[in-house]
Amino acid sequence: MKLRLSSSNIRIRLQADEVSDLESGKEVLFSLALMPEQLSVRLFTARQGPMIQAQQGEWRVILPVEWVQGWMASERVGFDTQVKTADGRDFRLVVEKDFPCRHDASEAPAIPRPDRMDASDVGLNETSSPSVT
Repeated sequence: MKLRLSSSNIRIRLQADEVSDLESGKEVLFSLALMPEQLSVRLFTARQGPMIQAQQGEWRVILPVEWVQGWMASERVGFDTQVKTADGRDFRLVVEKDFPCRHDASEAPAIPRPDRMDASDVGLNETSSPSVT
C-alpha cells in the first residue's frame, strides 16, 4: 500500500495481492513507525461505506463490498469519491490499483499498466453520504 496525503484528500495505491485480499474480504494494513508513535491505515470492506474513521494514530478506510467485487479482473483503475469529515467538510478519498512506473519496470508485484488511462477510469459517483469520523 502506498499513501499520498494532502490537507483535503488521501490517495491509496494497492498492489495486486492487496487488491485480491480486499476482494476476498481480508484487511490491508499499512504501518509507519514514527518514534515513539505509529501511524496505521487499515483498509477493508463492509456493507456500509465509503468512510474514514480516525483516532489515536489509526485510520480505518472502509469501502463498500460491492465496489471491490471483481475489481482485480476488471479494467477499473480505482474509486474516487467524497466523504464528509466529522466536522462536515468534504474530503476526497481515492483508492487505485498501483501500476509500475514507466521508468522502473522492476517493481513487483505491480499490476500491468493499461495502454490508456484517464480521469474517467477512476470514477464512481454514488448517491450515498459517505463520512469521515
